[in-house]
Amino acid sequence: MKKFLLFILLILLLSAPVMAQYLNRNMSFNFNAGNLGFGANLPLNEKNDFEVSLSLANFGIEDRRTGLGIEFSPFVTYFSDLGIDKNDNFGYESFDNEYTTNDIFGEFSFLNLSVYLNVVNLFSWWGSSFFFGPFITANYLFLGEDVLWNRYVFTAGVQMGLRTTIGNFNYKIFSFEFGYRNINGTHHYHLGGKIDLITLFFAYLLTD
Repeated sequence: MKKFLLFILLILLLSAPVMAQYLNRNMSFNFNAGNLGFGANLPLNEKNDFEVSLSLANFGIEDRRTGLGIEFSPFVTYFSDLGIDKNDNFGYESFDNEYTTNDIFGEFSFLNLSVYLNVVNLFSWWGSSFFFGPFITANYLFLGEDVLWNRYVFTAGVQMGLRTTIGNFNYKIFSFEFGYRNINGTHHYHLGGKIDLITLFFAYLLTD
């Protein structure tokens, strides 16, 4: 399973420059500054139950004729229960002492790829649009104290959200997702949501 995931990730990564050469009037470029994500992995078993994630510099390309796209993020970090373990300890050391090798939290991943197909793409106001469709995401190349070659996260399901489009440029504002998640060989149902960091920043400026 791990070798298969690594093979798929490498194929997707190597194909990205080739796909970019065909960026024309039928292709769109996706980018956002990063996402703050929240999620739950069911059934709840006190390990990998709830997560907070942070990604930076998400980018990709999409065929506007089909809605098929690929996205890449060079950095994602994860936190479990907002970084507090069952003994109310906080920090990286507590994760090492409390959780098993099936846990990913408190670590960083540097190879994060997603393939999606927007079967619904409804334009609304000010160039924004609602999207809906299936997706597959793989997260690999985790770094803790060392490179953790046996760590991986595979997610498949459906997602929906809102993004704004200016010309050939798409900027995702927020999204929700539901589906199946495999974390280092353990199986879960997954519910999650992500919001763009710049959107959060402007929302903070507008608050009293």
